[in-house]
Amino acid sequence: MPHNGSSNDTGDATSAAAAAAAAAAAAARVLVIGNPEAPEFALLQQLPPGVVLLGVGQALADFAHLSPEQWASCDVVVKMGGGSSPSKSQPAHSHLHRCNSSSVSLTQSLEEFWPLLTGLKWLHSGAVGLEHLLTPALVTSPVLLTNARGVYSQSLAEFALMSCHFFAKQLPRLMASQAARVWDVHEVQELRGATMGLIGIGAIGRRVAELASAYRMRVVALTRDASKVQQDVHSGLLSQVYAADQLHQLMAASDYVCLSLPHTASTDGLVSAAAIAAMKPTGVLINVGRGRTVDEEALIAALQAGRIRGAALDVFATELLPSSNPLWGLPNVLLTPHCSARTGRFMFDNVQLFLDNLQRYVEGRQLLNVVDKTLGY
Repeated sequence: MPHNGSSNDTGDATSAAAAAAAAAAAAARVLVIGNPEAPEFALLQQLPPGVVLLGVGQALADFAHLSPEQWASCDVVVKMGGGSSPSKSQPAHSHLHRCNSSSVSLTQSLEEFWPLLTGLKWLHSGAVGLEHLLTPALVTSPVLLTNARGVYSQSLAEFALMSCHFFAKQLPRLMASQAARVWDVHEVQELRGATMGLIGIGAIGRRVAELASAYRMRVVALTRDASKVQQDVHSGLLSQVYAADQLHQLMAASDYVCLSLPHTASTDGLVSAAAIAAMKPTGVLINVGRGRTVDEEALIAALQAGRIRGAALDVFATELLPSSNPLWGLPNVLLTPHCSARTGRFMFDNVQLFLDNLQRYVEGRQLLNVVDKTLGY
């Protein structure tokens, strides 16, 4: 004879079966690794029809409600922001915290979740740099990987051009004179006619080129594949293209050198002491890509000796930048705590990019921003 709870058991079994059937018919089953209180995740209410949201959380314990079958059914994972606990000075919803911790915590999250994601087909990262994410398990798997390429292009390009103005208009001198109430008339420079050298001509580099062109700068670029920028040459956006083995020539020809490279085995320390030595004494190095693409010790030595005019840095070899690093105290350096892309809307743009790509996924179309996992970008 059935016990008193048999009717509930039957109802639970029926509900579970219905949920399983719904999941089987779903266009996609999505797991979101991120802070569920983050305001940008309100956009997830716009998921395409037929998409099942399995959950939003930062740690494995946040998904305790998922059955093994639901884990196995998950074919899409998206990671936005950090997964570790914020410091007391950075609330859980802080954009600053979520971005500073995202790369490392993403690796930790994936390593924790990976054995459960047996049906995973597509992983989307809300970051552009993927050096902390490309584990051997992911690289050798058939899982598609996409990133947030393009989301940060405008803000980082604006920082690059602001950096040019910082040195061309001698902003530290202007601010010092204002603070001292001194009428200090001095000569400034135009950007018009100056050469902007790009190391990295992806979404960020191309936007830098467009803004630099608006100031009538001459734009040149270093590329491994000239065929990919032929249209930019024909349109006049790029005045000259240098091959990958002509880095020193580009450095010598440029008044401002802007790096927007990912950090990979092939770009590690690419801007070496010899490359820095090839720069003009009036040259300025701008880095909005990854800090480890530059020999930081050689850059510091060149800045301290006055062998180049200055540097504007949004990224560093070690982040957070140690207080003992000489870059903090150099008067010819403009630096940020890797925050040049941290606008009030960038995380919303990030989620919207994922939603646009999710619609493509559901429709069986080519995804945007697919990463070559062997190259790292």
